[in-house]
Amino acid sequence: MTGILGLVNAVALQALSNTIITQWIGPLVIFGIAAFALFFLKDRAWMKVISFAGIAAVVALLVYGGAALFGENGSLTKTAQSVAKQVDSN
Repeated sequence: MTGILGLVNAVALQALSNTIITQWIGPLVIFGIAAFALFFLKDRAWMKVISFAGIAAVVALLVYGGAALFGENGSLTKTAQSVAKQVDSN
């Protein structure tokens, strides 16, 4: 019985996590990026705008694609596990 309740709680927490990321954190990140970009554009600091856009792209990738990259079945997780197995076997 506790296994089923634990599974239900895990599913509910995953749904809550997805909702928070897609409906709250994501829009806040986009709003913050836009505000800072406008601030840099106002000062005509083009190099800061370009570097900020690059950093913003990395942050957006981590916010929206974090589970796909670092999750249980994420591509970077699988790569790290295979490298660790190769190092361990040598």
